[in-house]
Amino acid sequence: MSKDRWLQELYEANYARLYKLAAYRLMTYTGSEADVPDVLQDVFFLAVEKEIWDHPNPEGWLVITTANVCKNYIRAAMRNFEKQRKCAQNGYENDVHPSLLFSSSADETKAADIQMTIEQALSPEEQKLFRDYCVEKKPVEEIAKNEECNSNAIRVRIFRIRSKLKKLFF
Repeated sequence: MSKDRWLQELYEANYARLYKLAAYRLMTYTGSEADVPDVLQDVFFLAVEKEIWDHPNPEGWLVITTANVCKNYIRAAMRNFEKQRKCAQNGYENDVHPSLLFSSSADETKAADIQMTIEQALSPEEQKLFRDYCVEKKPVEEIAKNEECNSNAIRVRIFRIRSKLKKLFF
């Protein structure tokens, strides 16, 4: 029997059980079962990637992997919920999201407040890098050339700036 045929039979034999497991997990923790097909797709992609036809208990592997993938989806949903909650606490509405820092749709006072917060949180060098990368959309390689340093160093600095801003806005 070919591996494709074996995997198809495994899929057909276990899909209903795995669907119920994933739906129960996601409904219990997130209140939504909309991600169940995505969870099962991820599980079977992992099954192919990990070549579970060599596994001594492939059905058990599928159950455990489904539970673990559900945990990942639940964690992601909780992170998104936490970000939305923090935005609401900080007075941001859905139409003025902090990632739209200088968009024209944001009213000018909120944009000015955000800009002042960024100026207070970042050093002048970080502000320049932020402006070059985020506002002027310069590529990392060009910024590195202008700064006369490695592009990886610029990426690290951008990562650190993002981390600071995430702490402020999320």
